[in-house]
Amino acid sequence: LVRDVCRALITIDVHARDIVSEMVQIKNASIASFEWLKQLRYYFEQDLTVIRMANSQYIYGYEYLGASDRLVITPLTDRCYLCLMGALQLDLGGAPAGPAGTGKTETTKDLAKALAKQCVVFNCSDQVDYKMMGRFFSGLAQSGAWACFDEFNRINIEVLSVIAQQLITIRDAKAAKLSTFMFEGREIRLISTCAVFITMNPGYAGRTELPDNLKALFRPQSMMVPDYRLIAEVILYSEGFENSKVLARKMVQMYKLCSEQLSQQDHYDFGMRAVKSVLVMAGVLKRESPNIDEDLVLIRALRDSNLPKFLTDDAILFKAIIQDLFPNVLLPEHDYGELRRTIIEMQIRRGLQTDESQLRKVIQFYETMLIRHGVMLVGPTLGGKTTVYRILADSLTDLHAKGVPYHFYQPVHTYVLNPKSITAGELYGEFNKTTMEWKDGLMGSSVRQCVNDQSRDHHWIICDGPVDAVWIENLNTVLDDNKMLCLANSERIKYSPYMHMVFEVQDLACASPATVSRCGMVYIDSNDIRWLPYVKTWSRKFEEKFGELYTEYLLSLFNTHVDKGLTFIRKNCKEVIKQVDIGKVITLCCLIDALLTSDSKIDLKLEEAKMKIMLATAFAFCYVWSVGGNINSKDWDQFDTFVRQQFEEDADAKLGQGGDLFSYEVDVHHRRMETWEKSVPTFKYDKTKPFFDLLVPNIDSCRFGYLLDKLVSVNKSVLFTGETGVGKTVIARAQLLKLAEEQSVVPLFLNFSAQTSSKRTQEMIVPKLEKRKKGALGPPRGKRMVILIDDLNMPKLETYGAQPPIELLRQYQDFGGLYDRETLKWIDIQDVILCAACGPPGGGRNSTTARLLRHFAIFAIPAPSEYSLKHIFKSILNGYLADFNQSTKTAGDGIIDAAVEIYSRMSAELLPTPTKSHYVFNLRDLSKLLCMSPVGSSFRTRCRMFPSLVNCCTLDWFSEWPREALLSVAHTSFEKYPWPKGEEFMVGALAKMCVEIHMSVSTKAKQLLAELRRYYYTTPTSYLELINLYLMMLNDKKKEIENARARVQRGLKKLEETNVLVEEMQLELVALEPQLKKKSDETAKLMETLAIDQEKADEVRRVVMEDEAVARVKAEETQAMKDDAQRDLNQALPAVEKANEAISRLKKESIGEVRTFTKPPHMVEVVMQAVCIMFEKKKDWPSAKLLLGESDLINQIRNYPKDNIPESVLRDLKPYLQMSNFNYKDILQSSVACASLAEWVIAMDMYAKISKEVEPKRKRVAAAEADLRSVT
Repeated sequence: LVRDVCRALITIDVHARDIVSEMVQIKNASIASFEWLKQLRYYFEQDLTVIRMANSQYIYGYEYLGASDRLVITPLTDRCYLCLMGALQLDLGGAPAGPAGTGKTETTKDLAKALAKQCVVFNCSDQVDYKMMGRFFSGLAQSGAWACFDEFNRINIEVLSVIAQQLITIRDAKAAKLSTFMFEGREIRLISTCAVFITMNPGYAGRTELPDNLKALFRPQSMMVPDYRLIAEVILYSEGFENSKVLARKMVQMYKLCSEQLSQQDHYDFGMRAVKSVLVMAGVLKRESPNIDEDLVLIRALRDSNLPKFLTDDAILFKAIIQDLFPNVLLPEHDYGELRRTIIEMQIRRGLQTDESQLRKVIQFYETMLIRHGVMLVGPTLGGKTTVYRILADSLTDLHAKGVPYHFYQPVHTYVLNPKSITAGELYGEFNKTTMEWKDGLMGSSVRQCVNDQSRDHHWIICDGPVDAVWIENLNTVLDDNKMLCLANSERIKYSPYMHMVFEVQDLACASPATVSRCGMVYIDSNDIRWLPYVKTWSRKFEEKFGELYTEYLLSLFNTHVDKGLTFIRKNCKEVIKQVDIGKVITLCCLIDALLTSDSKIDLKLEEAKMKIMLATAFAFCYVWSVGGNINSKDWDQFDTFVRQQFEEDADAKLGQGGDLFSYEVDVHHRRMETWEKSVPTFKYDKTKPFFDLLVPNIDSCRFGYLLDKLVSVNKSVLFTGETGVGKTVIARAQLLKLAEEQSVVPLFLNFSAQTSSKRTQEMIVPKLEKRKKGALGPPRGKRMVILIDDLNMPKLETYGAQPPIELLRQYQDFGGLYDRETLKWIDIQDVILCAACGPPGGGRNSTTARLLRHFAIFAIPAPSEYSLKHIFKSILNGYLADFNQSTKTAGDGIIDAAVEIYSRMSAELLPTPTKSHYVFNLRDLSKLLCMSPVGSSFRTRCRMFPSLVNCCTLDWFSEWPREALLSVAHTSFEKYPWPKGEEFMVGALAKMCVEIHMSVSTKAKQLLAELRRYYYTTPTSYLELINLYLMMLNDKKKEIENARARVQRGLKKLEETNVLVEEMQLELVALEPQLKKKSDETAKLMETLAIDQEKADEVRRVVMEDEAVARVKAEETQAMKDDAQRDLNQALPAVEKANEAISRLKKESIGEVRTFTKPPHMVEVVMQAVCIMFEKKKDWPSAKLLLGESDLINQIRNYPKDNIPESVLRDLKPYLQMSNFNYKDILQSSVACASLAEWVIAMDMYAKISKEVEPKRKRVAAAEADLRSVT
C-alpha cells in the first residue's frame, strides 16, 4: 500500500516539477498568463477546495477512491483535461476519440481522481437498449457521479437517438438548477455534479455514426499518440530506476525499430499498452533483484514480454535490435528451477514428449500471465496451443500441492467455451423480448461462478474460437485495467486478481487494434513441434503389440518418407481441401492402427523378414492414402511415380505393379497388394428400389467405403470431398447402412445449407441421443453413433468469416461435448463420431476452418471416368430392360454411349459465365419443379447459397417469345371472348395492337437502360397481364353500358305508370267535389266555437298562475323558517352526538366501579345527583347506586327523550351546571364513567335550551305548512 501511495505521489510530483521548470524557463511571473491558467490548480476558499483550469471551475468532490495509481501527465493529457473541464463548465459531456491505447478512458478516470469524483466505466455493445441506459442515467443524476461509456459508438443508431433525448432532459434540468426533475416518467433527485463521458474508436468494425443531436451534447477531443518517452521515464522513475531517462529513450527507440523492421502481423502491437506492460514487469523485476544492473532488468523485461508473440524470424531480428541498443550487455538465461522441472514432469505424466520448444512456450505463457490478465494463444492448428495452457495449469496446481512458496503457484480451474458456437445473446445474456426477463449468458454465468470463489485459486476462462468484433469487444473493460465485465442488463462484475481470460485462436485477422493492444500474445508455431513428437507418442501403443524392434523399424519408415512426401505434395500437387501436414500424419497413424494395431488376427510370431514386409507394405498403402488421398485426381500419376521411386530402395515394401497405387488395396495377412477390381461385387438390379437408391458398385465405392470402415473402427472422423455428383454421400451412406446392419453403428444423416444455424445443428443431434448418466449423452449402450453431415461447408459465413455450426462441431471434436442452451450446463457426448461430405470451396461453398478439418481424414473422390459412367448406367438400364424383347435390349448400350458423349461435350464446351451461372452439368436427374426468374441478382445469389439448385436439378431455360408466339397467344385469348355478332373481325386487329404495344415497350426499356441505367423488365407475364387487363376492362365497360341501358328502361316504365295514375286521380276528384264543399262549411262553424272556448281557457290559466305564485312564496317562507329552526338545533346536535358516543364507550365494569364506592368522591356524587335529577329520582347516593344498577341504563341514556325534558328538571340542574369544575376534564380525574355522564348531562341541558328557543319557530313552521297545504 505504501509503495502504491509513493508511486502515485512521485507521478504527480514529477509533473508538478516539470510545470515549475517550464515556468522558470519561459520566465513567466504572472498568474494571469495562459501558461499558468491552463494548469489544473487547487485553491482552498471558504472551507471549500476549488479546482480551476482556464475559465473552468469545479468544487472538489471529496470522494474516497482508495490508494490508486495516477496517470502520467503528458501534453496530450493536459489538452484532454482542458477540453473536458471546459465541457463540464458548459454542462456538456466529453467525447475523447482516437486509436486504441491512446489513453481515452484512463485520462477520463484520472481527471475524476483529480476532482475526487467516482467514475463508473461501462463497456457498450450492440445489445445495450435505451431502458438500460435510462436506469444508468437515473443513477448518475441521483448520485452526482460520473460515467465513462467505452466504445459508445457500438450502440445501435435507434438506441442512440433515444439516449440523446434522455441526456437532453438531464442537461435541461441542470441548466435550470433544479433539485428534482421528471425523468422517464418518474420524479428523481438531481445532483448537478453528474456527468457523462464517452470514448470512441472511429473507423473500427461494428461502429455507428452518432446522430447530430447527440453529438451536440458532447465536446469532442482527438486523442493521438502520447509521448511514450515521457511516460516510460516517469514510470521507471516511480518504480525506482535511477537511469530512467536513458532507459526510456532506448525502450521507445526499440519499439519504433520493431514496428518498422519486423513483419506485419495481426497480433503484433507496439502501442502504449505494450510499453506499460514492459514497465510493470521491469518494476517487479527491480524489486525482486534490486542489486542487478538496471540495463539487465529492462532487457529481461523487454525480452520476456515481447519474445512470446514473435514469429521465429522476427524473434531473431528482435534480439539483434536489443543487442544494438544495449551493446556489450549479455543477459544470462533465467533459471526457472522448480517450475521447469514440474513442466517436464507434467509433460511426461500426460504421455507427451519433452519437447524443448513446447517447454519454452509454456514458460512464455507463464511469464505473460504474470503481467497480463488477458492472454491470447495464437497460431495455426495442431501447434500445441491447448496443450500449452493445460500443462501450465497442471504445473501450477502441482507446485501448490508440493508447497512451493510463490504467490502465483495456486490450483487452476479452467472454464472452456467457444464463443462462436452460440449467439451473442447466449454468450453474454439477453432480455426476453416478450417478457422482458433477463436470461444470463454463458460468459456471465462462468464469470459469476469464478467471482463467488473466495479462495486464491486461479480461474481461467478459455475462449477457444475465432476472435471478431461481434463478441470480443464486449470484453474491452475486462481486458484493460478496469477488469470489469459489463452486461446488457447494466450489471458490472469485477474480476478478482486470480481470474484470467485466455483466448485460443488461429489468427487475429478480424480483431480490432483495441482488442490486440489489451492482451498479451503468445505465438505458437506448428513448425516448432511438427509431426515427430506426435508419432513418437503414438508409437508407444504400437510398441505394446509389436515390440521395440518393429517399432524402431516403423519409425525409420516415418523418418525416411514422411517429410519427403509432404514436401512433394506442397510443391507439385494441388489439394482439393487444404490440410495441415500433421493432420496427414495423424491420418497415417490412424490407418496403421486400423490395419495392424486393431487387427487381432495378425500373426505376431512371423519371422523378422516377413514381419518387415508386412509392415512396409501396410505403411506404403497407408502412406499413399494419408499423404496423397486429398490431392486432385489429375496429380495421382505424378504422386504415384514419386512414391514408387521412394520405395524402390526399400525391398520390404511389395507395391502393386501396373496402374497407380490408388488402384491397390493391401492384404496384410498375405503381405501383398491386390487390385480393387477383385473386391468389386456384382450389381444385381432390384426393381423394387427407387432409382436414386440404386448403387452400382465400382472401384471408388469399394476403396472409399473400405477406408471409411477402417477409420471409423478406430474412431477417426472421415471427410469425403470431390466435385458434385461423384458419389461422396452415396458411398458414405451405403457403408454406414452396411455397418448399421451389422448392429455396431447407429447412423444419423444431416444436411447443411446456407441457412443452417448452430442452434438448429444442436437440435438435430441432441434429441437422437440417450441419457447415459448425469450430464452425459450417447447412443444406446454398446453402440457407436456415426453422424454423416452432407455439404459440411455450406453454412454461410458471418460478417467476420465465422461459421457457428462448424464451431459447434469443432467444440464437440475438441472437448467431447456441448453446452445445454437452456441450463448452460456442460453435456458430455460419448461414442459419437463425425463424418462428412462436401464439395471443394467455391460456388457458394465456403472454406471450412482448418481447426475443424484437422480432426478429419480427408479423401478426394475423383470424377468417374467415361468407362465408369458407362458401366454404371448400362448396369441399371440393362437391368431395367431385362424383360423387354431383344431388339430393345440391344438399344440400351447405344443410348448410354450417346448420353455419356453428350454429357462429356456439354461439360467441356458449355461452361458457366456470370450471365449463365446455371451452366453446371452433373449426373443427377429431375426431382422437383421450381420456377425462377434469371432477371437481377436474386437467381445468382440463390445458386450460390444453395448449389444443390444447380447440382441436383435439371434446368429448363425458356427463351424470349418471338413475335409469332406473341400474336398467337393474343389471338387465342381474344377468340375465347364472347364477341357480339358482326364484331369478330376485331380479334386480329386487337392481337396486332397488343404485340406492337409489347414490342415498343421492350424497345423503350432498352433505351431507358442505355440512357439512365434503370432496368424495366418486359416478360411474357407482363404481356399476358396486358391482354387480361384489356379483356377485364372490356368486360367492365360492357357491364357499365348494360347497366346504364337498364336504368333508362326502368325510368321510362315508371313515367308511363305515373301518367295512368294521374288520369285516374283527376276523375275521382271531379266525383268528390260536392262532398268536399259540405265538409268545408262544417269546419268553419267548428272553428268559431273553438275560438270562444279558447278565451275562457285563457282566463282560467291566468287565475291559476296567480295562485301558483302565492303558493310558491308561501313555500319559500315556510322552508326558510324550517331551515332557521334546524340551524339552531344543529348547534346542539354535535354535543349530543359526542355525549352519546362517550356513553356508548362506557363499559359495565366502569359503571360497576362507581357503584362500589361507599363514600364516593365529591365530584362523583355531584354528577350522580345531576343524573338522578335527569331521571327524576331522589338526589342521594343510595338512589344513584340503584340507578347505576339498572341493566339497561346505557340504553335509557341513549334513548332519553331530549325533546321533552320537563322545565322542573332543567331548573334543578342549573346549580350543578354553574359549578366551575362540572366539566369532562376535571371529573375525568375522579372517574371515567362519571366524566362521560357529566358530558351527557351538559349536552342534554344545552339541547333543551336550544329546543326551547326553537319551539316558537317550529310552531310557526307548522302553521305555515298548514296554510301552504290549504293554498295548494
